[in-house]
Amino acid sequence: MNRLILLLITLSGASLLAACGEAELIVEAQQLEGVASDDAGGAQGISNLPIRLLPYDRDAIFDSLQAEHPTPEPELPDTLMKLRDAMAAAHAEWTEAEHRWSQVRDSLEKISRELEGLSRASGEYRLLFRDFQDLEPVEAELRRANERAFDKFTELQSEVTERSELVKLEREAWEDEVFAPVDQIIYEKLQELGRNELADTTTAAGVAQFAAKPGKWWVVAHHDLLYEELYWNIPVELKRGEPVRIRLTRENAQVRPKL
Repeated sequence: MNRLILLLITLSGASLLAACGEAELIVEAQQLEGVASDDAGGAQGISNLPIRLLPYDRDAIFDSLQAEHPTPEPELPDTLMKLRDAMAAAHAEWTEAEHRWSQVRDSLEKISRELEGLSRASGEYRLLFRDFQDLEPVEAELRRANERAFDKFTELQSEVTERSELVKLEREAWEDEVFAPVDQIIYEKLQELGRNELADTTTAAGVAQFAAKPGKWWVVAHHDLLYEELYWNIPVELKRGEPVRIRLTRENAQVRPKL
């Protein structure tokens, strides 16, 4: 009975979609590259990701405005990008150092708890105490290595932050000037097309769904990572009665550095 009800609901929804003259789009946002979500142990979905479905190519609008402006976009200095890469490497080094230290520290704490419940005269106590003594200098050295790695990372982070602020201010001022007309252009474009922008947010499984008028659309999304941003602006042709499924992965994204 439950399957029958589910089938009727599904068919009813499909009929309603067709009656409204709308097409169906399913967007899957995934953490891993080139892995289908239905594979065994497949990619993890990106949850709570805002997805926009636009009836125009936003990149074409921004590119046109940029091409018409006499001043080019301020470039990201190579020195800053190299410094940022060094910071990312230092962060990875610190993370690994902290992981190694925490493992040995946890082992010491476990041995210490076990020793508390043993008689000092027992053979088991002597063996565990020897293990504790062997691990103590290892823990101390790993702790110092972790502290050195952390200091290196925070020093580079401070320098990157300081240099980035100046570059960000310069680029934001340029964008404010160049892209000032963009809202009016988009408004006129929507009036011309007779369509509205659509939006949804991905579920815990990383899925967003749209019902839209048939025609050309663009799927737009941004996903922030630690040191970079993934940006998608993917064209899709929607047709009534032909559901379309697309996947957003690192492979089909523009990878942009974050300042």
